[in-house]
Order: sequence, then structure tokens, then C-alpha cells
Amino acid sequence: MPRSRMEMAINIIEIYEGIIDAVWPDYATLLQCALTCHRWLPRSRYNLFRRPTLGSMEQLHLFFQALRYTPVLSGPYSADVVEKLTLVAVSGVWPTFKYSACALLAGRLPYLKELHIGRPYLWRHLDYDRSQLDLSPRMAVHIGTFPTLKHLALSNVEITSFMALARVIVALPNLSVLGICGVFWKRPGQMAHNFPFVRRGWLKLEDVTVVGRWSLMPGISSIFSAANPQTMKALVVNSDASDTEDSTLGVVDCSHPVGSRINVRTIHALLNNLPPALHLHRFVVDFTYAQYDSRQLILNSVAAMGAIVRDPPDCLYHLEICVSDWDETASWWRAEIVSLFSIAVRARGLLQVVVTLPHAECEFKVLLRRLNRMPG
Repeated sequence: MPRSRMEMAINIIEIYEGIIDAVWPDYATLLQCALTCHRWLPRSRYNLFRRPTLGSMEQLHLFFQALRYTPVLSGPYSADVVEKLTLVAVSGVWPTFKYSACALLAGRLPYLKELHIGRPYLWRHLDYDRSQLDLSPRMAVHIGTFPTLKHLALSNVEITSFMALARVIVALPNLSVLGICGVFWKRPGQMAHNFPFVRRGWLKLEDVTVVGRWSLMPGISSIFSAANPQTMKALVVNSDASDTEDSTLGVVDCSHPVGSRINVRTIHALLNNLPPALHLHRFVVDFTYAQYDSRQLILNSVAAMGAIVRDPPDCLYHLEICVSDWDETASWWRAEIVSLFSIAVRARGLLQVVVTLPHAECEFKVLLRRLNRMPG
């Protein structure tokens, strides 16, 4: 039976839209697709503006001008298709670039869902690769103008205090995913007793990731006490997690020193100080950010972690252990890692061992390639 013209037209649209989608993130090619014909413009514009990465003031102003002056012709406005915004200041860029970006774009991205600020957390370059982030009260106001923002990720940035971060979190009532990776603040900061952040169970987070040097993030564990146990389903922490200076909020109070092995006492205290009604579905312990001298130290640390989750709760359906393949041998001792966990964990099929490439090379190179493809 011959197809109707309507069916053939729909098939043609699906074909060229699929081709345009596959081109992303090659922005130069997407721009050529947008200029090819009138029919290709809406889908090309959607991919050009959906997940932009800005790394300089020049790129920021070009992006802003495109949002304001790009003709609509057909399809939604350019600002309406922006779902994820990444602000990555490369070396030599004006220090207040991230603040300027949030101030300039405040209220102009009505459907923004994800905001990522900072470069990937590379622990080997932590001392000189971190950038400043101005989280002043006005910055919290600017970020709060994105009403649909659900995912906030800060990576490898330095802020003044935990109070500054708390203000931003409070300004986002719909926040459900929070990522704190390699963040550092100069002082703990004091919170008033009536400040909303100190209330237990008010924060409706679903997914929390806190990795980095916890000794540089005093008070960070208060996020777990503020989280609503009915909504929080996923938790990612690094293997040497400990909050040793939480004198302000006192969620986890343990002075056990952090070394190259997993800090069993503080991890255990962290888990015990989570809300009692919490029912995690996904729990990830990341060993890729800690420094280990040998494979045996990693295995000892994983064994300590296995002892903590010997009897996993019924609600837990995903337990993930992340390790780095520094010496290109991790793939064959994956089975050895699995054997360190109890029969109960293995029988239920909860455990997944993820072997990643070292952060210091692959992630940063991929990011730089993406930045180089940006127009301007």
C-alpha cells in the first residue's frame, strides 16, 4: 500500500532531525545546518542553544546577543530551549566571569534545568587549578531567577564560606540534584538559628554528590541533615569523606584523621547521621579522588566499605564502587573487589564496580575540545 504524502513528509523530518541531533556538539557544523534551509533552522537552533558551554567574556556576550537578536522565524525562542548551562573559566579569564554570566542571564532562561559552574575536579591539580567563585547575596538572587532550575553542580571552585553556598541552595526551591566536587571555602561561616538551612528535612533533594577534600569543606555534612528523607534517593561520596570541623551544625563530629585509607569511623558516622527515615536507592563510594600508594590500599579500603554495608536495606538496588585505572591493571582485579562484599550484596546483584580513566587527563581534554568548538 503506497504511503501518503503526509507520512512521507513526517519520515523525512525525522531523518534530517536525527542527523542534526547526531552532529552535536560540533557547533560549527550545527551553524552550517541552521543556514542550510528554513526547515533545518528550528532543530539546529535547538541543538545550538540547548546545552551551551561558555568559557570567556567574549563567548558570553556572543551568546547573550544571540539570545536577544536571533530571529525566530519558526519554532521556539532561543532562550526557551536552553536546558543546561555550563560556565567554565579557562586560565587567564577575568576572575568574575561566572558572576557576570549569572547576572547578565538572570531571568532570561525561563526553562533552564541544569547549571554547572567550574572546571572538572582534578585532585592532582587542586592547589593551582581552582578558580574563584563570587557567591555573594546578589549572586544568590541572580541564580534564584531561574525558576525551573533543578540541578546545580559546583566543581573545583573556591568560595568565601559555607553560608554563601547555603544562600544559593535556599534560593532554589525546586532544586533536586546537588553536586559539590572539589569545592573549598575559606571559613565555616556562622548561620543564624532562624536561617532556613538549619531546619531538618526541608531540602527536597533526590540526588546528592559530595566528593573532594572534606577537610576543606567544613560543615558540608549539614546538607544531609537538611535533606528530606522522603525524597533523597541517591548519595555519592568519596572514600575519605569526613567532616572534622562541623562545629557550627554538629551533624558529624569526629576528629579521626584522614589518611590514604578509607576513614571507616567517619563514613560510618556519616551514614548513621543521615535522617533515620532515609531509604537510599543508589549509594556510590568514589575511590578515584583519594590518593593511594598501591592497589592493596585500595582493596583494604574497599573491604572496610564492604563491612559497613554487609546487610544492605531492601530499598537499596544499586551499590557502586568507582576506582581509577592508574596502572592499567584495574580491569582484571575487578572480580577481587567484588569478592570483598558479603554474599547478601552479591546475591541481590546490587554491586557494580566502575573502572575509570584518570581524571587528570581525559576529562579536561574532552572539555577543552568542546570549548574550542564554540563559536567565537
